[in-house]
Amino acid sequence: SHRNYISLVAADRTTSPRSLIASAQATGQGDFQNKADELKKALGGTSLYLVGMMGSGKSTIGNILSQALSYRFFDVDDLIEKSFNAPVKQLFEEQGEDAFRDIETSVMQELSQYTRSIVSTGGGAVLRRANWGQMHHGIVVFLNGTAGTLASRICGAQKEKRPLLKDVGDEQGLVDKLDAMLSDRINLYREADVEVVLEESNSGEALPTEQVTLLVIEKVLEKIESKQKEVEERKNFKVEGLES
Repeated sequence: SHRNYISLVAADRTTSPRSLIASAQATGQGDFQNKADELKKALGGTSLYLVGMMGSGKSTIGNILSQALSYRFFDVDDLIEKSFNAPVKQLFEEQGEDAFRDIETSVMQELSQYTRSIVSTGGGAVLRRANWGQMHHGIVVFLNGTAGTLASRICGAQKEKRPLLKDVGDEQGLVDKLDAMLSDRINLYREADVEVVLEESNSGEALPTEQVTLLVIEKVLEKIESKQKEVEERKNFKVEGLES
């Protein structure tokens, strides 16, 4: 039967870590909130969808962005868990992955009707074309981290919560599993409008969360500006021979 997933938890918005906002403002890479205000104006209410592998920081970064932009924050997996009063892992085990993906698609369909929202999607949301149709109501941002970066963030209890990692043993096994999953999905993730790499280009070290958040803001702004420029160029284009 159809559920209204959003109404069950529409008021739920995890408090964003203000310390990370403060850190972002103190990075020395420009005024974080000024950049966020600039993006808010440029977006005009358009929602942002965060895609990427488990451990890429979608929920953390989504929370910070929602506070900086005064947007709602929705975590798709969290909405599902609260709707069914059961963890994702249990739903996977009891209903199977296909049934879980059906639920995920229903949730994303409802979320696509909202403006002024940051949506953190599940790692496998990109596997269904229908979900892309919903996400393209907004701007899609791919948080792209290496298997090593992802593995360092998924350990202990975090790993136990992930249904697709249930058979993974040691740390190297985790890296190998994540690497294989990323290879399978990378072309789908890259259909996003914007890609933000989670590591420093020279050292390969993972960037701090606040720096990644600032990169998201800057890259989405660049994307909007380039789109606007394309539209202007098309308006000004005159077909040779048809000029008066």
